[in-house]
Amino acid sequence: MRELSEFPADSIRRRRYDWRLLLDGRIRELEQDIDFDCRPASLVTTVKQNARKRELEVLVRSYAREEDQRDVVVVQALGKRA
Repeated sequence: MRELSEFPADSIRRRRYDWRLLLDGRIRELEQDIDFDCRPASLVTTVKQNARKRELEVLVRSYAREEDQRDVVVVQALGKRA
């Protein structure tokens, strides 16, 4: 067990996303280990939570891309919730 001299900052491993860009309505593909470093399912949840905060409908899917089997998450905001 290690002892630390100070408590680590909350954002050491946390990525900051540009939600205005990600939720602008265009179809965006994010690649694991390039655009995000968590599990794809975790990013899907994070995208849905942030869209809900902004009262947006969103399509979000994760899958392994066929040509290189790289895990990706695809996001498209559809507009304001009804």
